[in-house]
Amino acid sequence: MDGTLLEPRSSWAQIHDHFGTDNTEMLRLYINHKITDEEFVKADIKLWNSNSKKPVNEEYINSIMDNIKPLKGAEILIKELHNENIKTVILSGGIQYLADRWMNKWNMDYALANELIDDDEGNLTAIINSSGHNKGPMMDKIIKKYNYK
Repeated sequence: MDGTLLEPRSSWAQIHDHFGTDNTEMLRLYINHKITDEEFVKADIKLWNSNSKKPVNEEYINSIMDNIKPLKGAEILIKELHNENIKTVILSGGIQYLADRWMNKWNMDYALANELIDDDEGNLTAIINSSGHNKGPMMDKIIKKYNYK
């Protein structure tokens, strides 16, 4: 999704750009498998909160995501796939809100990404549904679940 169908190279980077934060060191640790997805996102949320004048919650993050636009040709690509009766799925290490938004807009079949939601106390937290390290097993589950060929 990020950088293939939508403009930003990363929805996570889009949020960092909004807050003026830099997660380069944590990204390096994540890429080198020194920290988990959960640890990586927790560090991101902490950075955003430390650089924001207002509480960083699900609604705020989603409002940032609302500014993301599709890449030129992305909508045509999805329409052409539909014309050929090809199932369309978003499997992303990005953010579920964004994946759902474009899945619905383009009448795609399914979207799976990572959720940024408020916990019971109203604090932003993450549910990791799609690791940036290993999407193959998730795609296999989607193929099996929906009997895709």
